[in-house]
Order: sequence, then structure tokens, then C-alpha cells
Amino acid sequence: MNLNAVLNAVRQGTVYAGIILFSDAAGLAADSLLLGRNMFHYFTLLTLAEAALLFLLAGVLDIGGSLSFSKLRDHMAKTEKGWSMQEHRRAQSRAAPLIVTGVILFVLSFVLAYPLD
Repeated sequence: MNLNAVLNAVRQGTVYAGIILFSDAAGLAADSLLLGRNMFHYFTLLTLAEAALLFLLAGVLDIGGSLSFSKLRDHMAKTEKGWSMQEHRRAQSRAAPLIVTGVILFVLSFVLAYPLD
């Protein structure tokens, strides 16, 4: 990946992480008001679980463009689409923002664990 692609992945990942963190905070605030108790101690656990799901999703996207999965898909569907390095790079570029988002959420879940405890 070139520098522009890396910067684009970091930019997209930061935006995704901001959206996820804001929606989590808003949802937990609404839950705290509705239930009448503090739900923010689940914030770090929620961000950690979301980071794990994003890592899994990014892995699935990346593996979907790999040579072995492409051969398996062609064998199962009885097609001869073939595999190209360009297709694999496209799969990696789709997975990169999700990986960056997962890293940001993973780090923030540990950073916020102490103040919200």
C-alpha cells in the first residue's frame, strides 16, 4: 500500500471510530436515564467487543480476496473466474479502515477502563 492509501485508511478508521464511540456514549446515556443506574461501566467492555468484531470482519474481507479462498470459491461454484493480485489488493484496501478502527477502539477500551471504573 502506498502512503496515500495508508493515510486514507487511517482517516476513514478515525471517522468510523468517532461515530462508533459517539453512538455508544449516546446509547449508554439513554440506557442510564431509562434504567436509572450508571451504565457507563459497560462502555469499555462494549468498545472491546466492537473492536473484536471489527477485527473478525476485516479478516473475513481480507481472506475473501486471498488465493486459496478464491480457488475454493471457484471450485464450489464451478466457475473459472480466477484470482488476481489486483482483486486481493482491493480486498485489503476494504479491510484496512476496519483494522484501523479496531485498533483505535481496542486502545481506547484500555485507556478508558480506569477512569470509568
